[in-house]
Amino acid sequence: MTAVTDSPIRILATQRLSVCNFLAVRTLTEMTEYKKYRRKLVAEMRPYKDGDDLNGVSISNVDHDAGSPKPGDMIARNPKNHTDKWLVAAKYFADNFEAV
Repeated sequence: MTAVTDSPIRILATQRLSVCNFLAVRTLTEMTEYKKYRRKLVAEMRPYKDGDDLNGVSISNVDHDAGSPKPGDMIARNPKNHTDKWLVAAKYFADNFEAV
């Protein structure tokens, strides 16, 4: 395995396909393995309501493509910066959170 160090994108591997050779180009972020982390804080959330002003609320493309925002979704906010808000899909919320 060789890496090109003079480029922001590193050439990490060469693989052979049935038709041609190609260089697999990946960023360092893509090569980083995911690890599990437990949250230390209590999350601040409120239910999404039809007609809510979502200006300033981040909604992922995946959630948007799945029909969000919709009833059951939650709006979360950063407890240290109340202008930092994002949507939490209903299924993810149900699977990962409970009231305190």
